[in-house]
Amino acid sequence: MARTGATPYDIAYRIRTKSGRYVWVRDAAKFRRDKNGLAHTAIGVFVDIDDTVAAEKKRQEELEAALAKADRAARARTDFLRRISHDMRTPLNGILGLLRISCDHPDDAELARANRQKMETTARSTCARYLSISIATASSTTVPAARSRPPSTTGPTRTAERSAAGPSRTRGSA
Repeated sequence: MARTGATPYDIAYRIRTKSGRYVWVRDAAKFRRDKNGLAHTAIGVFVDIDDTVAAEKKRQEELEAALAKADRAARARTDFLRRISHDMRTPLNGILGLLRISCDHPDDAELARANRQKMETTARSTCARYLSISIATASSTTVPAARSRPPSTTGPTRTAERSAAGPSRTRGSA
């Protein structure tokens, strides 16, 4: 009794044609074997798969390009969020520091008034700045990769940031 299909054969490789061009081919076969396991008949095909291999290679390159693009977008988002987080913490820490100084010196009305003005200026400019960034970010489909910092502002914002970050007058321990 003969066994059929006991040892399939399926391989793809490149060959050189008479014209000198290389093409991909698939060579597949099944063997019929006798009762001792010796092959006595082969049924097979030899197929030109050059177009299929080229299409698969192109698809692989497109997938790799899409992955690289997604990686760049993820890095840009991470960088944007890291920078904006830092830029938000800086003025907020200044406001908290001025508030702490004012609380530590409740008897000094002049210090409290000066610190309150600095805190108000910093808070207003910071809120306006981040509101505009939030609107711009929400209206776009992706986080802009080219922008490494939030848009710069002029006038009171820079002055307020310097005032908030700069040294404030303190008195001895209360």
